Amino acid sequence: MLPFVKSRGLAVSRFALPYSVALVFSVLLTSVLTLLRPLYTIKVPFPTTSDIRYIFKAPFFDGTRAKTVLGFEPWFSVEESVRMSMSYYRTIQL
Repeated sequence: MLPFVKSRGLAVSRFALPYSVALVFSVLLTSVLTLLRPLYTIKVPFPTTSDIRYIFKAPFFDGTRAKTVLGFEPWFSVEESVRMSMSYYRTIQL
């Protein structure tokens, strides 16, 4: 994922935030913004609790078992896949 992030001119944080801290922060921020909504609407993109859950619990796939049990051989290496995908992901609207 890092090559795709860098290709868009973005950076990845240098520190890791524990799941529980990120979730509590998201719940607190959502609560505060919900209370302030009748008085003032803040249009700041921030991760919702669902976003936090997805980010921390998203599945990551490893092809080791498919290779050993099923004898699967991928058509392209990881490096080739990244190189071929880069032109597409550079054009995606953020």
